[in-house]
Amino acid sequence: MKKEKNKNSLARVQNQINSLLNKEDIFTKLTTRSLNDTKLFNVFDEQKLEKIGEHIPEINRATKTLGRSKTNITGRLMTLTMLHGMSCPYRLLRQCLTEIEDRRGALLHNILGLKKAKIELETLQEKYQEMLKSDYDKKELAKLSLEIEEKATGISDSFTYIEGAIKDLANFVTAYTEIKKAHNIPDNWDEKDAQEEEIKFHIRRAFELLYRDILTQGRPRDSIIEYLSQFGINVQTALFLVKNYVMHTEQEIQQGKFPNIEHFEEFLDKITNEFQNEYKLVLKRMGLEDIGKDWYIYLDRNALPEE
Repeated sequence: MKKEKNKNSLARVQNQINSLLNKEDIFTKLTTRSLNDTKLFNVFDEQKLEKIGEHIPEINRATKTLGRSKTNITGRLMTLTMLHGMSCPYRLLRQCLTEIEDRRGALLHNILGLKKAKIELETLQEKYQEMLKSDYDKKELAKLSLEIEEKATGISDSFTYIEGAIKDLANFVTAYTEIKKAHNIPDNWDEKDAQEEEIKFHIRRAFELLYRDILTQGRPRDSIIEYLSQFGINVQTALFLVKNYVMHTEQEIQQGKFPNIEHFEEFLDKITNEFQNEYKLVLKRMGLEDIGKDWYIYLDRNALPEE
């Protein structure tokens, strides 16, 4: 009697499991997505897709403005000034050269990739033509046709990024020539010219960062104190001069004069000129004669005076 009862219970459980797994069962409908739904999308029908498609030609046209990560504004007003300020032309030239070299590398990479893709596309097209001349599997031919379309689309899309690299290249090349012209820098400037400006840049930068610290926290960071000391500048003297500039600028603002950026740049020009030789005191204490020797830096022979 007990065995019969257990047998009936087991059969009932088995029936319940089978019922739960049955595709027509209500539990399956609640827990699984329908496989009988013939709709391609739940939100977009053909009319909505056509509505989007009406705007694609304009999107394709506007996409030509892409292909690069930075605009001219970002490149010129941010990239060039972020690390080098506005008044260090040789540093700006070197940054232009760095950006140009990066874009040339990107352009070369894209051009080589384009050449490789072109060969691959031609190979696929030849294979497609050969298949048409003989007995072929329709699925294999369709697959090959899809590969050709994918490769051709990739080649077409790559032109946007190639042109983007050329745009960046043009932007920094013209910036290079404009900076050179504005500062009367000769075409044959060399590493020595850039090094001579380097001292002024760091002095200027140290005072600029000190100014920022005074404005934001009222005191210089340890790193700025170290920076000033490396170029032989007495920190307390620098602190006095910058605080004095801040005080006078605040007075002008209160009088409604509102100094512009040139006001600050002129202050940096003046203070840089005053302290441009202080680094020699540091060299003297270390036992060094100068920053470096001409014999191991790049010098343009045309720029050297005749002996």
